[in-house]
Amino acid sequence: MILTAALTTLVAVSAVASSRAPEKGCVWKTLSSAELGLEVRHQRCDFGYRVIEFLTLPRKPILYQSLQDTGKKAVLYPVVTVFTMKAKEGPDEAIRRVAMKSLSRYKRRHCQVVARYLPHLGPGRAAFTISPDVEYAQKALEAADGDIPEPPCGEFGELADGLTYFEFHPAENPLRFLFVDAGQDTPLFDETALKLLP
Repeated sequence: MILTAALTTLVAVSAVASSRAPEKGCVWKTLSSAELGLEVRHQRCDFGYRVIEFLTLPRKPILYQSLQDTGKKAVLYPVVTVFTMKAKEGPDEAIRRVAMKSLSRYKRRHCQVVARYLPHLGPGRAAFTISPDVEYAQKALEAADGDIPEPPCGEFGELADGLTYFEFHPAENPLRFLFVDAGQDTPLFDETALKLLP
């Protein structure tokens, strides 16, 4: 693969138990990145014309899903981004710092950090989204005029057609937290088993 030489040090283990069976043409593997501070189970898929795998790049706190069609350059999609909390920050303050600084004044006023119950996370983990309040949600819906609305609260905000959220594992690592883009369908990584390394 074109990007192989640029990868950070990763450990790959085949046939790892996961929360579900792999898709046809795929196998479960584990990637563990000390630089990213993250361990994740993912599927590596070979469909003949397309190979899908997961990787990180040096000095980028992001786990990417890579799609490479035969004879073409790989296309990378960020699926998990790792952030670090500052001293004395709680989840609300940390999320606002990393996600809302680029929003307009109106959006900062009408977008809020909301705790979410996601049963796949299990105990000891917490999830949050950035969601518009009632006023702004209605305006975004009207502006879409029947189409799927653009994310009203920016690139880290909730989506109308997919699942994105911030994830905290204080028992594993009290300083790091994740932004997860689980997409529209069942993701090719195991969203139930993201692990923050010490």
